Amino acid sequence: MRKLIRSVGVFLFMVGITAHAQTITPQAEQRAKDIVTKMTLQEKIEYISGYTSFSLRAIPRLGIPEIKLADGPQGIRNHAPKSTLYPSGILSASTWNRELLYKLGQGLGQDAKARGVNILLGPGVNIYRAPLCGRNFEYFGEDPYLTGETAKQYILGVQSEGVIATIKHFAANNQEWSRHHASSDIDERTLQEIYFPAFRKAVQEANVGAVMNSYNLLNGVHATEHKWLNIDVLRNLWGFKGILMSDWTSVYSAVGAANAGLDLEMPKGRFMNLENLLPAIKAGTVTEETINLKVQHILQTLIAYGMLDKEQKDSNIAEDNPFSRQTALELAREGVVLLKNEGNLLPLKGKTAVMGPNANLIPTGGGSGFVTPFSTVSVAQGLKELKKKNLLLLTDDVIYEDIVHEFYTDANRQMKGFKAEYFKNKTLSGQPEVIRTESSVDYDWGYGAPLDGFPTDGFSVRWTACYMPQTDGQLKLHIGGDDGYRLFVNDKHITGDWGNHSYSSREVELPVEGGKEYRFRIEFFDNISSAIIRFNAYSLNEAKLRQGLAKVDNVVFCTGFNSNTEGEGFDRPFALLHYQELFIQKVASLHPNLVVVLNAGGGVDFTSWHEAAKAILMAWYPGQEGGQAIAEILTGKISPSGKLPISIEKKWEDNPVHDSYYENLKAEIKRVDYSEGVFVGYRGYDRSGKEPFYPFGYGLSYSTFAYSNLAVEKTGEHQVTVSFDIKNTGKMDASEIAQVYVHDVESSVPRPLKELKGYDKVFLKKGETQRLSIVLNEDAFSYYDMNQHRFVVEKGVFEIFNKYYFKNLAEDYQLVYSLYEDGKPIMTGKPMDINIAPRQRAQITLPYDHASLKKDAEYFMKLQFILKDQRPWAAKGFPMAEEQILIKEATDRPSISEVTAGAAKLDGFILDKDTKRILIKGADFEAIFDPQTGSIYSLKYGNETVIADGNGPKLDALRAFTNNDNWFYAPWFEHGLHNLIHKATEYKVLNKGNGTLVLSFTVESQAPNAARIKGGTSSGKNRIEELTDRKFGSNDFKFVTNQIWTVYPDGSIELQSSITSNRSSLVLPRLGYVMKVPQQYSNFTYYGRGPIDNYADRKSGQFIEQYTNSVAGEFVNFPKPQDMGNHEDVRWCALTNQAGNGAVFVATDRLSASALQYSALDLILASHPYQLPKAGDTYLHLDCAVTGLGGNSCGQGGPLVHDRVFANQHSMGFIIRPAGKELSVVANVAPAGDLPLSITRTPVGMVELTSAKKDAVICYSIDGSKKVQEYTEPVPMRNGGTIKAWYKDSKDISSTMKFEKIESIQTQVVYASSQESGEGDASHLTDGDPNTIWHTMYSVTVAKYPHWVDLDAGEVKEIKGFTYLPRQNGGNGNIKDYSIQVSMDGKEWGEPVNKGTFARDSKEKRVLFDKPVKARYIRFTALSEQNGQDFASGAEITILAN
Repeated sequence: MRKLIRSVGVFLFMVGITAHAQTITPQAEQRAKDIVTKMTLQEKIEYISGYTSFSLRAIPRLGIPEIKLADGPQGIRNHAPKSTLYPSGILSASTWNRELLYKLGQGLGQDAKARGVNILLGPGVNIYRAPLCGRNFEYFGEDPYLTGETAKQYILGVQSEGVIATIKHFAANNQEWSRHHASSDIDERTLQEIYFPAFRKAVQEANVGAVMNSYNLLNGVHATEHKWLNIDVLRNLWGFKGILMSDWTSVYSAVGAANAGLDLEMPKGRFMNLENLLPAIKAGTVTEETINLKVQHILQTLIAYGMLDKEQKDSNIAEDNPFSRQTALELAREGVVLLKNEGNLLPLKGKTAVMGPNANLIPTGGGSGFVTPFSTVSVAQGLKELKKKNLLLLTDDVIYEDIVHEFYTDANRQMKGFKAEYFKNKTLSGQPEVIRTESSVDYDWGYGAPLDGFPTDGFSVRWTACYMPQTDGQLKLHIGGDDGYRLFVNDKHITGDWGNHSYSSREVELPVEGGKEYRFRIEFFDNISSAIIRFNAYSLNEAKLRQGLAKVDNVVFCTGFNSNTEGEGFDRPFALLHYQELFIQKVASLHPNLVVVLNAGGGVDFTSWHEAAKAILMAWYPGQEGGQAIAEILTGKISPSGKLPISIEKKWEDNPVHDSYYENLKAEIKRVDYSEGVFVGYRGYDRSGKEPFYPFGYGLSYSTFAYSNLAVEKTGEHQVTVSFDIKNTGKMDASEIAQVYVHDVESSVPRPLKELKGYDKVFLKKGETQRLSIVLNEDAFSYYDMNQHRFVVEKGVFEIFNKYYFKNLAEDYQLVYSLYEDGKPIMTGKPMDINIAPRQRAQITLPYDHASLKKDAEYFMKLQFILKDQRPWAAKGFPMAEEQILIKEATDRPSISEVTAGAAKLDGFILDKDTKRILIKGADFEAIFDPQTGSIYSLKYGNETVIADGNGPKLDALRAFTNNDNWFYAPWFEHGLHNLIHKATEYKVLNKGNGTLVLSFTVESQAPNAARIKGGTSSGKNRIEELTDRKFGSNDFKFVTNQIWTVYPDGSIELQSSITSNRSSLVLPRLGYVMKVPQQYSNFTYYGRGPIDNYADRKSGQFIEQYTNSVAGEFVNFPKPQDMGNHEDVRWCALTNQAGNGAVFVATDRLSASALQYSALDLILASHPYQLPKAGDTYLHLDCAVTGLGGNSCGQGGPLVHDRVFANQHSMGFIIRPAGKELSVVANVAPAGDLPLSITRTPVGMVELTSAKKDAVICYSIDGSKKVQEYTEPVPMRNGGTIKAWYKDSKDISSTMKFEKIESIQTQVVYASSQESGEGDASHLTDGDPNTIWHTMYSVTVAKYPHWVDLDAGEVKEIKGFTYLPRQNGGNGNIKDYSIQVSMDGKEWGEPVNKGTFARDSKEKRVLFDKPVKARYIRFTALSEQNGQDFASGAEITILAN
């Protein structure tokens, strides 16, 4: 049986949607009304239409300046020739990053102010209904919630700069075909749930200043004439007080638009003008008050933004704004989506070729989203900067050759060039006025005439020529023009754009046969205005292409649409241009490692070429900095983090709207029936069962993430909070987007299977965990009831699924539920019959009052399916299945500082001159701290010793191994985890003045030397051999811990600790603190998972409750002692004596805890329980994490990566409190102490300063310098030095770290003589992770020695040696004899510069050459194996250089 939960005992009730306050104040409204009273009727009518195409007229006598408007979806397109070209809207939505979208708005606002622009015509929020809409690239995808959140941040950012944003196109403009004449026919529920939410959010939550009507009709009425849309909904229901304007030329009548709420007709008053409105006012069909209100709406909005009182242009902002450029780059970095990465081809390794029609340019969509930037970075440029000599350019200008000079005027091939025929009409009719020969077709006549005596407009030209290729091949033909143009080959129409339009272009490929004649005909006409015609022809040099591809390891092919094929005013095809599809297939046939970088404003047809590409990057239209961002992703400098804001169908016919999109394309009355209703996008795919090629919300990363500890709780009258942990379990710092969907399991109307209602984007360092909380308000659970004309919410339920095929659950089982508060049951229901037929579901509602649950308590529901009758295998009432559900987290626990505030304040401390220890005494406690170790030395509560001398909490990372630990226990001893010596390197004591004392320590924990375990998991007897000849120095493994102890007046002591090490990739058995507690405290109580011991990968069957046991009872008497007794997800634990005295240990988050009578070393060294020492004091372990057990002893491998504890940075804490009568009351506190800083350095020498303190501003200085800097990005310290860091607002909390010079350099494996693909890839030698290995092939064949790998340092270095780390999880393949060769070019290898023999152990080997050598490439050759086998293996190789 399994259970699905939507909400638990939570009943939400709908309240009417009400208007939120606007930035337009009553004072602004009154001022606008006063100005209107001073205007003549003529002035008022003239003011409600454009003065120029992108401005409103000035009225100087009333203090009204000229108001500038500008297109703005991707940048400021008007009032300056160039501006920042931001990524397209659909890419911005793909970032799912609210903060970054706000910055986009800020950048747009600043760019607008730099040009004196008052009103920005963006964002566009029309829903992505089908992939064919030409303006999809401007919009934010298919989901109304994501679209609304994206638009909200965009608008808030724009308007924060004092610029008015305009949300468009209101409403249902979801196609570009026949946009002036097509009616979008949509029911009310679909409008309210799908097509209105983004507009509503913009008005009510972002206070958008302007709204733009759309071109189309809505249910048969043009949007600009739609009273219900513009007045009933926008004004009255949502409370909009700003400007409602038309799209450019989207007004179709004067009276209809005037009475339907339109304030402003753009670009000019074609209808709402004096000629039409004065008679209408006189006739009474339009009132003057209606005109007054329009002017008032415009003026009160301008007044609210101060535009009548100050100059809009800000000369302090550069037109080429650095902030805007950086924002454009950040957007591109986060919005590009990795769709496919077969075999982990990306990040790129080795030499790369870049090619394709878009490799040398940054394409964008056409229309109002088209912006001319100051500069761009193409993909080719970006890769060239990062890969330098490891890049080969096979761009079109390299592999295609211009062949226009090979064209002849006719088949006789006597004269090169084109025969040109000029006509003084637009139709190429009659006899040409001029016939002449021209060498090319490339003219920009501007507004002039093509020839003397010709008109400047209304002419046409025909060019003809012949071409005969010498060999079979492929041509690329490019043609463009303003106005109409078309291309014919052998009288067959090839391409063109035969119409009145501004400049556009087309590009096609043409296969040709050697020796065959091809007749070209180009036709052109100019209507009015400028005249341009261009034609180019190129031939593919296939030999150059093949030669180039043979030299590289991978190929990046940049392709897709551009402003000529995707833009405003026309729809685009679903498939790429056919020649692009063919070329992808061609390149793939010549090279196996093909990466396609795709430019498009939405989904495309992948079917013909998806299998040809090993990796696909959806780059959308990435803006002016896009090439750099794409190159950074391709090379692995950053991990991709974009997620699709759309679903991409396998074929167009699969789309839910396919049958109603073009249904009336040729009809006289064009109606688009939105018959799919709310089931658009993923909602429709979920309903139909058709799987898209790539689903909504999809996107790959170079890292991996694990989700855990999901909790759902009601946190308000109409609010639910969903909380969960996300951990970066991969090998790279990366961002993850958590998406929360809602499904109504019980609904009176058809509802989608799931709907996005919350999300958050979080950046996580590798190994880092963060807890996210996402709040769902009533909108998340409501649907629109067309009978009530409002949103309503239906109650939530439990859902139970009977998985039996033949038996009703009622035959065998009853359901019992229990509600737990802070781990104790407070309500248990009587057994309930559950009548559920085989393979059926049923819902139940449990009778408890969620509203009465305490804020400072945590609640779980336990559901048990118990036997109704006695069975041979179990008694009646036995629980055959059970589950625990988190109902509510504790949200308002009192802080420890609040709880202890009533106790007498601490006066200070006493420093013992002899022992140097620090004594702190309170009314009923005594604590001694040891500055030598940085910990509690002893602790007394009352007259009883809780921690005896020297037994206070100390960093610990050792546990006794189990059989499953045979994969990694040896390094525990080689790194000295069993024998850590703790030394405080600095400390300070602070009297906080609030009755608390704070002790801050930096502690180094390191063993004096390495050791070796003799015996092991398969042995009956173990011993530890101390390798005293291997003394540890500063570069050997050690922990550095920043510890802050806060002592409170009642004796409570809080520890906040930040733990780092110099081997971040080392897997630890555990990490935390251990202390010894006197034996008299023999009662162990804990609130966590139990009662059976459990680990990260063995805990789901153990429930989180309060448990009580003896310390002796925690030990499991196995034949071979092991470290058992561990409990995960512990909130608190306590050790008490028979009188109830002792201590409570409260986790500041979650801990793993164990209490045993034996130390980890006791358990390791005893081969049988009878050999254990006499049970004594209790070893209490409080760990931030414990590595899971895995299943290696059974051949299933070690634990999964996310269940391993790495020696990277960890933060943890706990509070020690004197025990009381009610332990749970004592434990009901939240931390309040200061949080320490962490200083870590990456393998490449970048120092990172981090803190768990929210919004911390960290300052630092280097090598004692007086220059203080605020930390904003990693600090380069490859050459070593000392860095000191502190909080800007609390200089007393600081940390200092000294680093040695890094000798190793970054290399990558470019060749291996043999490798086991996957787990034994040679690339593992340089990945920085000692847990991955290179292993020569064994699955298919076994290669003989020697084995070698070639490393590339990227450039010539002075190499002085290397290190080799054998595999750490076994001895198979460990290398004995070796040699080193070097090369400048990777081809010519000289005699070995070094030969030697490695010792037979798993320690890292460090080898220095007799003298340094200069080289770029290094060959490491394994000559023999320690056991004489044919295999070779290794964990890491690093190259040392000067």
